[in-house]
Amino acid sequence: IGGDRFPVASLTDVLALAESDPNTKALVYFGELGGVDEYEIVEMVKSKKFTKSIVAYIAGVIDEAFDEHVQFGHAKALVARKDESARAKREALRAVGVIAAETFPEFLEEISKLPGPREISRNVKLYDINKLMNRNKSILSTREIVSLEKAPVFVKSKKLLAKGDSVFVKSILEALIGKPVKSKTTVAFAESVFTLLIDHGGEVSGAVNTMITARAGKDLVSSLASGLLTIGPRFGGAVNAAAKVWLDGVSRKMNPAEMVETKTKAGELVLGIGHLKYRVGLPDPRVEALSAFAGLLKKHPYYDFAREVEKVTTAKNGKLILNIDGTIAALFLDVLSECEGFSRGELREFIDAELFNAFFVIPRSVGFIAHFIEQKKNDEGLFRLPEELLFVRKNRVK
Repeated sequence: IGGDRFPVASLTDVLALAESDPNTKALVYFGELGGVDEYEIVEMVKSKKFTKSIVAYIAGVIDEAFDEHVQFGHAKALVARKDESARAKREALRAVGVIAAETFPEFLEEISKLPGPREISRNVKLYDINKLMNRNKSILSTREIVSLEKAPVFVKSKKLLAKGDSVFVKSILEALIGKPVKSKTTVAFAESVFTLLIDHGGEVSGAVNTMITARAGKDLVSSLASGLLTIGPRFGGAVNAAAKVWLDGVSRKMNPAEMVETKTKAGELVLGIGHLKYRVGLPDPRVEALSAFAGLLKKHPYYDFAREVEKVTTAKNGKLILNIDGTIAALFLDVLSECEGFSRGELREFIDAELFNAFFVIPRSVGFIAHFIEQKKNDEGLFRLPEELLFVRKNRVK
């Protein structure tokens, strides 16, 4: 069909021809980032104007690795809006039942499953990741309890969507802060954070440690402890440090640009800022979901300061956005201050006691336990790195 901005034929036209052709049993589609053509497929499938099997691959997720969107090949292959990203289009296709492969080898494998006569090149070698990892089922885990791409909405039009209080979350908060909780907003914010941070897949270091320990035959507590010991400045342990940055900045009435410059000259990171996956133009959906809580507050100086710092850092690098750790830290400072009446001195005491890191440790413990249970149910034995990876590593060292 081609990727021109003004093509002669549309995807809708082509799908209509394929649907009416009795000799066409299925459709294989290769797309890329940029443009919204794939949403024509989505609409055709949703409206049942196209009923045959579709296997698709949308190339261009590598765009997420760059600070700014990159031009790929021709005029149309450029992400102008979030829904034009390769990942967004894959998710939209999957939502209507289309097989949208995550990797190109997976795409080839799905094509090989299609009905009817076909011929696969002898040069194509399907990459069996399960065989490589010496596993019968998943690589490490099949779980993704909370999808990063489908973060739930908790606040809409400056109103809480959830009805009633979570007694369990309220009890946790009261145990942590040492007094009764006054505001429903505080409970709702904590419940939202806990929901969003339970888990987002088995590839993160804490989950990997938990699962490897479980496969070594260890018990729940040992496996959970293994995962929790991974938490630190590089994984989940930056919420408290970010809270200190925001509290210091607001208390001392620091200029965001000057603060960033000072830390840069000292070779220090601004904790609470930066993400490997998300960037300007492709925000973290968890941050978007939590940021709505600012609309429930009369004032939110810590959140405002964090956003001002973000303006400075993103001007330097598109990946230096306010991340989930920084968002939780800033908003929880504002919530504790306005809704619960804690002074800046009391907030500093909470930071010294690492209260803010508890907001990661508590929900993620649940996620680690879920991964532990799955590993025990699968009972796939001791995990070992495949020899192929070790061979590559040895060659690199040489």
